[in-house]
Amino acid sequence: MRVALAIQHFPPYRGGAEQQARLLARRLATLTERCDVITSRHEPGLPRVSHEGDARVIRLPTAGPQRVRRAVNGLVAFAYFVYNGGRYDVVHAHCLSPFALGAILGARLRGTRTVLKICTLGACGDVAKVRDGRLGGWLWRGFAQTDRWVTTSAAGREEALAQGLPEQRVSLVPNGVEIPDLPTRADPRSVAERRRELGLADRPTCLYVGRLVPGKGLDAIVRAWPTIQARSGAALALVGDGPLGAQLREWAEAPALAGSVQLIGWQADPSRYYAAADLLLFPSTSEAFGNVLAEAMAHGVAVLTTPVGLASRYARHRENAWVLPGACDQAELAGAIQHAACELLADPELRLALGERARATARASFEVEPVVNTYLEIYRALVAGDARRGCATPAARAVPPLETDHA
Repeated sequence: MRVALAIQHFPPYRGGAEQQARLLARRLATLTERCDVITSRHEPGLPRVSHEGDARVIRLPTAGPQRVRRAVNGLVAFAYFVYNGGRYDVVHAHCLSPFALGAILGARLRGTRTVLKICTLGACGDVAKVRDGRLGGWLWRGFAQTDRWVTTSAAGREEALAQGLPEQRVSLVPNGVEIPDLPTRADPRSVAERRRELGLADRPTCLYVGRLVPGKGLDAIVRAWPTIQARSGAALALVGDGPLGAQLREWAEAPALAGSVQLIGWQADPSRYYAAADLLLFPSTSEAFGNVLAEAMAHGVAVLTTPVGLASRYARHRENAWVLPGACDQAELAGAIQHAACELLADPELRLALGERARATARASFEVEPVVNTYLEIYRALVAGDARRGCATPAARAVPPLETDHA
């Protein structure tokens, strides 16, 4: 099997879709004859050819201001796959970008099978951006030629089917996460030691990981935090960057918060912060999947989440997560966060139980190897000309029981 992953940006570019593509590329390269990542050279200093594990990364040239660059990216990807598409059995494009469209159309001209992954949902998501644009109808006809579509959540699948895509061409495959081998969280001394290593205060710690952007529930966290801090004496660590960073930093420095909020900035590997936290705050309003939530669950952290992305299927209230109400305004969401966080911070046994069960769910549902094997099954089915094989994906399995295999 020879596979090309086509994605407009690739690490060191920061983004969940890009990190998932890197993880997939590294694993596929060990299981296939060839796995190449075809992407844009979005920064001049990046090498034209490099390696990600055993996968080869080929960066195509780009130029011009943003709007022009998008068109250039699409044309360059189209040209690459018209010329090189015959080298691959499957081209797997990520996100509905001009780069992905060029890759799909070029590959199809060479008779190469294509897969397209929807990476974002909602009014600002992949499908909406294509359909609502001036050339939406024409662009959609191009994307619709894809042999198999992949989404990471039930909401994403519903969004794809609502656009008229045949059910047998839409697969639901969760993102994969690496399950770390961690010592038990039952010993508070080990968690305190991890906090000291990171320069965090030795007190109960709430954690936010992700982009500092609207739509992630940060307004609700800001409203809820003074009461949470006053009642619990907890600290809040914000890991990430984005346009709300300056505003949040000014808020965190307010004397009334007594130094309880720390902005960490972006971290290439936030795993040490998951290991040091007692509770993840994830009150996002919309997610295609929610990589942060999956990572926290894999680390055995108790999670406080809205029912978005993976949480709509895999998170069960007071069993392996604390699930906040979904459709509500920021004031109502802040009140729910305040109530839930105070209860969880006051009950270490409940936090430990939720975290252990969350880790068991992550191990059963999001571990990398089954996810990669599902993609391989989809690729093989397409090459064999079997339209239906590969539609039964990890997300279609029964939601795993909540028994945990560790103390």
